[in-house]
Amino acid sequence: MANTSLFDSTDPLSPSTSAPPAGIPLSEQMLPPAPPLPLPPPSYSRLSPDTLYEMLASLRSVVQAANQLDGAIDPLPDNAPGAHGEDGLEVLTAVRKSLDQLWWSSSPLLLAAAEVLADASREVRWRKPFGDAGILQFFLALISTQGVAGDLMLHSLRLVGNSCADTDENRARILSSNYIVSIINQLRNPEILHITVPVLFNVCVDYEPAQLQAASANLSHELLRLLLSDRHRNLDFQATLAYILQLIELIVSLPNGTSNSPDNALSVLFKVASKPEINLENYLASVNLAMAHLADPRFQKHLLSQKMLEIPLSIVEKSFSRYSPQDISGELSSASIKSLGGTLPEDVASLISQMRSSLIQTLSEISALPEFPLKYSMNSTLVKSLRSFLDQPQAQLQTCACIMLGNLARSDDPCRIMIHRFGIHKSLITLLKESNDSQALHAAAGYLKNLSLLIDNKNTIGRAGLIEVICRLWSMDASPQIQYAGVSLARQVISGSPENIQCLLSSLSPDPDSPANTRTYLSLLLSLYEKSDHLPTRTEIARTITAIFRALNSPFPKEAVAETQFRLFSLHQDVGRPLATMVCQDKWPVVRSEGWFAFALMARTIEGAACVNHALYDFEAFRLLIETVTQRKVIPGRELDDFSLASPGVTEPELAEESTEATKGREMKRIDRENALVLVSELLKNWGEHPDVVRKKVFEDLLHGRAAENMT
Repeated sequence: MANTSLFDSTDPLSPSTSAPPAGIPLSEQMLPPAPPLPLPPPSYSRLSPDTLYEMLASLRSVVQAANQLDGAIDPLPDNAPGAHGEDGLEVLTAVRKSLDQLWWSSSPLLLAAAEVLADASREVRWRKPFGDAGILQFFLALISTQGVAGDLMLHSLRLVGNSCADTDENRARILSSNYIVSIINQLRNPEILHITVPVLFNVCVDYEPAQLQAASANLSHELLRLLLSDRHRNLDFQATLAYILQLIELIVSLPNGTSNSPDNALSVLFKVASKPEINLENYLASVNLAMAHLADPRFQKHLLSQKMLEIPLSIVEKSFSRYSPQDISGELSSASIKSLGGTLPEDVASLISQMRSSLIQTLSEISALPEFPLKYSMNSTLVKSLRSFLDQPQAQLQTCACIMLGNLARSDDPCRIMIHRFGIHKSLITLLKESNDSQALHAAAGYLKNLSLLIDNKNTIGRAGLIEVICRLWSMDASPQIQYAGVSLARQVISGSPENIQCLLSSLSPDPDSPANTRTYLSLLLSLYEKSDHLPTRTEIARTITAIFRALNSPFPKEAVAETQFRLFSLHQDVGRPLATMVCQDKWPVVRSEGWFAFALMARTIEGAACVNHALYDFEAFRLLIETVTQRKVIPGRELDDFSLASPGVTEPELAEESTEATKGREMKRIDRENALVLVSELLKNWGEHPDVVRKKVFEDLLHGRAAENMT
């Protein structure tokens, strides 16, 4: 907002000494008080009323003559009363002396003089000369003086505020003697708030030294106390509130700015945002200020300790009905369209949406703190509100609920309650089925993945139709992150669940004449593997296949094993190919180890061994198998079975003390080698009628340790 000249006021005012309201703690001012106007010298004798009237008349003439000029007031015209060829500064210095005389004489004419000069200060050309001549200094000292009548204080503030608008020299004069403390003290006088608040804004805006001094003088405390008291409501409410919020924003924007705010700043700002009568501009400003405070861990913990999360959550929810598109258009047709710089309705709707997204992000981060589950139980009103968000049509509310409830689903009991008592998975599966919002889909998939960690929940979630619905996410080629989230959820929900594995292997169509009858949900995953170039997604598909083989080699219903293996290998002949990706990638060593383990499990049957053999026709996978077993680099020849092994050389530095990372690496290599040897052993055991005798000979040499001799 640009600097503004302070408007004239003729209403009689009187000083107020009302006590500040409770709620904002007082803190000691870090700045000494500014000096007041001095008393008259001991030898001073009061001037006569006629002389004082002549002074006032001369002052008015000087101002009137200068106002007739087009440009600067220096020099004044020779015919200006009191000029006599002197330059403007000398004339204004004489005016400054007249002000002293009026003050020392306790003349009521000082009020008229102050009004004339305050009116003049609305003109830019008066501002610097008032500072150079000491007139600004006089009124600053007057503001710092006890017992000044309200109307005189009003015009003094007007002159100070106008003189500082876009005039850094005068702002520096205020700071030099800590006069900003005196101006801040006037915030406790409700009858001149409409002047005091804009004065402070003119002093501070675009001038960081003033902002720093105002912060040291506890301006944030005073402004928040003012908001808490509602003393500003009898004035031009929206305009005064806008200035107050902008001033707080200036302080908060400083380095470590929120350290200047009291703990309950949040409750005050949320209270302001919750007022139904505030306009859109002030609503956005108050919420954004609250979010700026919530970036500070101190306020995050305060919000949790006071169990206040329901307040910002309510603001998010009510923002949809409070500012609907129709309301935005209606409000923008009034004064707000001017205050928002001519913003169009669709732009304002975007601003509100961005505000909601930022607030949801902030609440999500707070819900990730360890204190969150300690403060909010499953029976809390907060959890009840979040559960209701899942069934709302607004994607932002759904996203908020998924993230915050997901952060509660970090231990068994909450996960069990959410599924078996609340049935939350049904709302989440509906969301996955119907939503087109990427953030809501991603959050819902992540939340369901958390809930699926508990073995008791997996089958319940699967029976609700998750596998049938989640394949929708796998088809979203334009959103690799959504595809990955969908695959990761599938892996989690089938892990350790024979029932869900059988669902994954079920036909896409029950019609035996349909081509989809021979395709399964796993077929869709394998198709995604072939067409995707997103390594995390391809790897997650491979880990899903690994989870199937882990389950088949764990307690699994005996009557279902044969049928499951038959469908797995007969309908998915390339099921081993994704595992080759796991062992070939070098980004995640743990995943690579998991791949060797899965290969070994797959090779335990003749059908599985055939799939592994097919997958190992991948040159890189075959090479890595040999290197993993022999622990030596392979030099490839012209044929697949023609390898030479490089000299082992010095594979590890001989150090007296080995680093922890090196120790872990050595252990990982040992485990990988053992799994690779088991794989080779299982392949040979279940070789069947595979015609590749050369490949079989390589495997036999690897198993019996003859590879080095035979392939050098």
